[in-house]
Amino acid sequence: MSQPAIPGHLTHAEPDLSPRQRQVFAALVTLHGRTARPIGSEMLARESVVSVSPASVRASLADLEELGLLERPHAAAGRVPSAQGYEYFVRVIVEPEPLPAELQDELDRRLQGSARDVEHLLAEASRLISSLTHQLGLAHAATLDREILLALDLERLDDRRALMMLHLGAATVRTVVLELESPLSADEIAGVSAELREHLIGLPLAEVREREILADDDALRVKLGPPTLLPNSNGKPAPVPTIRPTSPVTR
Repeated sequence: MSQPAIPGHLTHAEPDLSPRQRQVFAALVTLHGRTARPIGSEMLARESVVSVSPASVRASLADLEELGLLERPHAAAGRVPSAQGYEYFVRVIVEPEPLPAELQDELDRRLQGSARDVEHLLAEASRLISSLTHQLGLAHAATLDREILLALDLERLDDRRALMMLHLGAATVRTVVLELESPLSADEIAGVSAELREHLIGLPLAEVREREILADDDALRVKLGPPTLLPNSNGKPAPVPTIRPTSPVTR
């Protein structure tokens, strides 16, 4: 199942369009939405706000088609947005308008009551979307599995608990409370944190979640991945203090 396109939620695969290409692309999507017909360069130059010649429009359209944002229903037709093009339009071109303050307060009030129950929260969100837009409302819990882990911090809460902060793409931060099955000092927690950063930074969250989180430092170990222990400084397997999450990393 493909992921929904969210305004401002850019990916590394987004095409880097020039200002002219972006203007032409936005005008074509808007005009196609109004007419439901394939759009040619002359029609686009005549009926949109694009302030360039038909020849320049044709060149931009060819570039956009090559990038996969536009396609032709058949060889003699104009162009229409592709599925990739619609996703790009939503993520990059669309600029959501801010909600009025009184409406924002009402939304916060209604959703706050469902904050502890994800299923109820999604149901309430879909009802709100439907009532506000008078359209079909759909609320989707987006997966974080493909988000790349950019940074990781581990803070000691007490002898048996630590707080892990995972910094993901799009300014997303997730926190996990970890239960330690053997006590760790502040210095040992710092060693665990450094070991985890070395092994996990740059991996997608789905892969991070599959790894066992444990530590390394002569007498302290973090075991990652398959059930094998890395040797300590004397060449022998070191004891493995288990770190077991008490709150899951949400998907």
